Formats: sequence, C-alpha cells, structure tokens
Amino acid sequence: MKSKILAFLLLLLFFTGCGKKYYQPKGSVESINYDSSISDIIAFNSGIIQLKDGSIITEKGLLKFKLPKGEKILNLNENDIAVTSKDNQLIFYNFDGEKIYKKRVKEFLALATKKDNLLVTLSSTNKIKIEDINNGDTLFEKKLEVSRAINNRMASIIFYKTVIFIPTLDGRLIVVDRDSGKLLKDFAISDRPYFNNIIFLKVLKDSINGDKLIVATSSKIIAMLGKGIEKNYDMKQILAKDNRVYILTTDGRVIELDKNLNVINSKKYRYAIFSNAFIDDEYLYILEKTGYLIINDLDLRKDIVYEIPDEIEDYSFINNKSLFYQDSYIDLKSISKP
Repeated sequence: MKSKILAFLLLLLFFTGCGKKYYQPKGSVESINYDSSISDIIAFNSGIIQLKDGSIITEKGLLKFKLPKGEKILNLNENDIAVTSKDNQLIFYNFDGEKIYKKRVKEFLALATKKDNLLVTLSSTNKIKIEDINNGDTLFEKKLEVSRAINNRMASIIFYKTVIFIPTLDGRLIVVDRDSGKLLKDFAISDRPYFNNIIFLKVLKDSINGDKLIVATSSKIIAMLGKGIEKNYDMKQILAKDNRVYILTTDGRVIELDKNLNVINSKKYRYAIFSNAFIDDEYLYILEKTGYLIINDLDLRKDIVYEIPDEIEDYSFINNKSLFYQDSYIDLKSISKP
C-alpha cells in the first residue's frame, strides 16, 4: 500500500513539475490601474492601431481625425497612412486627415506606399506592383509564393535614395530602382514555411560610418548596406533607436545590439512572454502577456515592473504616452521610471 502511495506522490510531483511556468517579477511590484476607457481596438499593424469609433493612434499619439465607417488601416508610412475601404478603394491620408490619394484596387492589399508619382503595393497573395500614378504605367510587377500564415507585425515599404525596399510575405526583400523600375536584388532573408514575412525594415542613418539597413523575419535578422551580417534568433519583436537595435525573443530575453548586430547587453526575464513593446528617447517599454509592464533604461541596466489589471489576450499598443488594451488605457506619463 505504501509503495502505491509513494508512486502516486511521485507521479503527482512529476506532473506538477512539468506544468506551465509563468513569469514572476523579482522583488516588490506596484500595481497600476486603467485611467480611462476608449473604444475597442479593431485593427493593428506596426506603429499604429485603429479603434472601433474610427480613431487612429500612432506611436506619436492620437490623430486629430477619424476614419469613416467601412475604412480600415493598412499600414503606417513615413508621412501618411494607407487605408482600404469595403468598396475596394485604396486611400492615403496625411496625419492631419487630408485625403491625398485614392484609387480603386482589384486585389486585397497587405501593404501600400506612395511617394511622388510612384505607388507601390503588395497584395495579400504576395504580388508586388509599382505604378506611375501620373500616366498609369506599370513600372514593375512580380508575383511571389503565396504565404498561408503570416505574423501580424508587417514592415512597411521604404523609399531610400534611388531605390525602393519592398518586404514580402514569404521572407524576401525585393530591391527595385525607383527611376527605371528595374529589379536590382532579390534577397531571401529566411525560408520558414509559416510566419516568415518581413517584420522589421529600417535604415539606421549614420553620416560618419555609413547607413545600415536592418531587415528581419521572426527567425533571422540581417544588417545590409556595406558588409552583410546576419544573426539567428527566435524573435517576438524588434525595435531600433539611433544606431541600436533591441530584440525581444520568444524565450524572454531582451538583447541590445549595435548596428552591426554585435551584442552590447542583454537581460533575461525567465518565463516571460512578450506581447508588445515601444521605445522612446529614454526607455524601453515591454508588455508581458500574463499582466506586467516592464520598463527598462536603454542600456538594460535598470528596470521597474508594474502589474496591470489584465492578462494580454487581444490587441494591445504602447506609445510614449499610454498603454492601450481592449477598451481601456493607462497613462504612462504619471508613473515612475527606472
């Protein structure tokens, strides 16, 4: 009988030890509550959300206009916002709410960017098209492999000097000459069968040592322009500030890199599941899925952790003013920082 009880206790201990583990902050943690309510978040992309009432919030704050019913954000560009409507219109608004371009499209779009006379689109079936909007000519068109599952963080198309960098849904970076429409490069960043779209694309400008293009999927990050350097991580999110890059990994690490992808510093949050993050001139804000807000200084030497009211199971967003979740927000300006 004793042997059966002992076997049962050992089995119970085994299954208890193998249970799912959750992030637990070290030291004391202060709780913070929602400051007010908002309309529900209904759409999300890198650096931008749309609320049910049509309001748009970017990393710089709430815009002064609302989208009409039936219009939905597509992506945030440097100087405007791409929007699609139920009647298949592609619309660009500037940040003051002025409608600066409108065109009927035949396909569902994943990305769209306009600069001067050029319109660049990426369809949901992974087809790239560059058009001259002055005369309607197609300067470039390329159909790539269809991706059946993608990460909801999608990098935007970039105009840089004389070229256009186009991130795709199947982990490629297409480089096209903006004047001639000629294909210059077709880089395969990574080749995972699912969730392989480009999630980060940014030029880190450096007038002294030369610019670097940082491009990444959720499994690989590459520094281009000059000598190419690549590193493999399982990444949840990537952020950049000046010439530093910050990677949030799926195993709870925050890694600070220079523009050549050399590790400067790192910090491990055991069992943490990162949900969202934002960086400003002083701090790195990280939202942890089980209900914590982690604020780091940019050297990853000091942090402070707050407990928030809910676990994160839906759209969330952070900018330098507030943390938004579902239909509520927390004012970040009034809380202590590291």
